[in-house]
Amino acid sequence: MQTLVLTSKIDLWLVAVAVIATALLTVAATRPPLADTGKVLGIVLSGIPLLLLLWYPLCNTRYTLDDQNLTVRSGLFHWNIPLTSIQGIEPSRDMASAPALSLDRLRIRYLQDGQPNSILISPTDQTLFMQRLGALRSKPSQAAN
Repeated sequence: MQTLVLTSKIDLWLVAVAVIATALLTVAATRPPLADTGKVLGIVLSGIPLLLLLWYPLCNTRYTLDDQNLTVRSGLFHWNIPLTSIQGIEPSRDMASAPALSLDRLRIRYLQDGQPNSILISPTDQTLFMQRLGALRSKPSQAAN
């Protein structure tokens, strides 16, 4: 079966926060009183990490399903979850920090080192994601190749 890659659904409020933060940093760095005092470098150097923390996940949060794994990438983080370890999936609106850029989420329950764990994701097409994941999980194991 072909690999499925879906980006995260993104809530408008999250984009608004990133845009407003970028605009505030730009205004702070270019206001005439500050621009003349040499504080621009300090503002820019302290603001760049903030902007990276906001924009990098917005640009690269994605979920990849292949025959054996669900791989979740968001910002500098990634999770590799074997499909055989997935115990269940349910809709969620949990606001916990997660590699999901929308509150329209799916909670994936899985076992990690024998212990129950979960991750919240927000694929753009939840129906397609659930169908493909269901098809892959019901497919016979191809361990002996």
